[in-house]
Amino acid sequence: MLAISFEGTGGSQNQFIRHTSKRLKMMLLVSEPLYFRDSSFLITTDRGFYYNFQSKNLPTFYWNVTSSLQSSPVKILDGQMGKFCILSPGLTGTERAISFYHPESGKYLRHKNSHILLEDIANQSGDPWDSFHKDATFYIQHNKYFPGYKAIESLNRPGYFMRHSSRTLRLHKDDSSTLFKNDASFIMSEHPIPEL
Repeated sequence: MLAISFEGTGGSQNQFIRHTSKRLKMMLLVSEPLYFRDSSFLITTDRGFYYNFQSKNLPTFYWNVTSSLQSSPVKILDGQMGKFCILSPGLTGTERAISFYHPESGKYLRHKNSHILLEDIANQSGDPWDSFHKDATFYIQHNKYFPGYKAIESLNRPGYFMRHSSRTLRLHKDDSSTLFKNDASFIMSEHPIPEL
């Protein structure tokens, strides 16, 4: 899937909708990477749901975050259900791939140095921008290890899956062990986002 841009008509030709300082504005086209990123948008199939992810082998533990600071680790917490939205297709636009968005912080989940972190897409530029998109895109594998459970595989590191280790989400290579399969299996529950 490709990103699209919106150009004005009439007297606004060569001006595009761009986000800047969390506002949308019509701005004259400038040949700069930041302008192109700020004026590119994905059309998604978001149906107004958020999701909880429950551990298989620690069934009272769920994905959650304890801080919304840049590069905050994603934990699994006892009885505390984090809310995550799913962007489909994910940030790379790859078919069947998804990205996880944390609406409370406005940040995305990505893998970095084997950790699953919450990071702000707005802080990315240049080559890290491309890395960010790939690191923040995953495949959901249904019934991968156990019936009714999901496993989350990295787009750019095939064979590497999200798992919990020491109560923190990490990205590890599938080692075929029973412990790995249990740590990498989650129940995904869908909830409608309440209307305002």
